[in-house]
Amino acid sequence: MSAQAEAPASGGQQQPRGAPLHAPAPSLAMSAQQVAQLQQQGQQQQQQQGDISERLRQLKIEEQQKAQQQQTVASSSSSSSSQAAAAGSPPVAVAPAASSAPKKKEMGAVRYAAERVIGNGSFGVVYQATVIETGETVAIKKVLQDPKFKNRELQIMGIMDHCDVISLKHCFYSKGEKPDEVYLNLVMDYIPETIHRTLRTYTKANKLLPIMYTKVYMYQIARSLSYIHSMGVCHRDIKPQNLLLNTKNHNVLLCDFGSAKVLVPGEPNVSYICSRYYRAPGQFCFTSFLDLVSRAASEPKLSQAELHALVREVHSFG
Repeated sequence: MSAQAEAPASGGQQQPRGAPLHAPAPSLAMSAQQVAQLQQQGQQQQQQQGDISERLRQLKIEEQQKAQQQQTVASSSSSSSSQAAAAGSPPVAVAPAASSAPKKKEMGAVRYAAERVIGNGSFGVVYQATVIETGETVAIKKVLQDPKFKNRELQIMGIMDHCDVISLKHCFYSKGEKPDEVYLNLVMDYIPETIHRTLRTYTKANKLLPIMYTKVYMYQIARSLSYIHSMGVCHRDIKPQNLLLNTKNHNVLLCDFGSAKVLVPGEPNVSYICSRYYRAPGQFCFTSFLDLVSRAASEPKLSQAELHALVREVHSFG
């Protein structure tokens, strides 16, 4: 073998035998563009955490205000009862301001202009409309009053008063094309976004919903269910499409009480209820537990604690 073949290809000096080989150290320097991207990501994360913290603070304030209002109503009713008892007359119940007669007359004169259909289902059609007098944008759900089916939505929405449940602004009846057709129109706040659309947007972008948003949304959903269950109401159709989302303040509102019912112990109930993919397995029991199963199905990932709580709830029903 020639001497040229033994020489190293680089032309440098040959290392002695047994000497350790040292690889060149990787460069730790980052380009200015990479540094800017990291700084931008950090700022976005800080802003998201700030938004979530602000929303949680607002939720706590709302709960405190709600508790103070309840205490005020309780104290005023007790004082009126004591005054009535002292005067020798029966106590008089204090009616809320929302049920006063002047407001009903004022709402009866409101006119609406329907713009487009924003949703439809087996029980009705939802329109985006505008109040002609004020220009306010609202949502109107138009439901056919079929004597074959019991429609409890108006009665149930009339008793709902919670920051995580859609509120009823106004209602009126209208005639259909046929002489015997009567439609109930429920006027509510217009909130175009839903949990379903938000999850679909993230899925199409091959991304996951930030965990902080998931916690805030699930907390509000659980709080809305706790409220309606305390009123004796079972929603019976919990799914992402029925969870409105205000993207400005991340407020979640439970809507669509077309399948809801006040459950009475011993009273028979229809077993074929709730959307298929969010239905309790086998409908083995018909209580407010049905809403908890639908809520779990609406959440793509359950924590271990939530899973254990769900199992304990199942076992409690035997």
